[in-house]
Amino acid sequence: MCLIVDDEPAIRSYVRSVLKGENYETLEAITVTEARWLLQKMSHEVDLIISDITMPGGDGLVLVAELRDKYPSVPIVVMSGHAEFERQKYPRGIFEFLQKPFHPGTLLGAIQKATRMIDLKRGSSTLE
Repeated sequence: MCLIVDDEPAIRSYVRSVLKGENYETLEAITVTEARWLLQKMSHEVDLIISDITMPGGDGLVLVAELRDKYPSVPIVVMSGHAEFERQKYPRGIFEFLQKPFHPGTLLGAIQKATRMIDLKRGSSTLE
């Protein structure tokens, strides 16, 4: 299941429709607070997080940093409509950044890349 965190209904709907076409189930949060609450209740079901960076009432990057500490095996993709966002500002644990608007193939490619990176980390931890 994928948690989509974005305050814009059109973006949540777009991401949901792309993921539905790939047989993903989704949860949606409008705020950082709602995302935290949903993850407290359903963290065992969430295997992917796609989050906006800028939302009213909370910072998506702060949320991502918190989630990375609590759920290290869940891939995280961030998105933003702000072109000035720089990769150096990523908190650790973000696997892919999407500049809005993005093509469905770009979203799916980011998800695949993030998932592969998590799988590689899992594999390397079992070798230690």
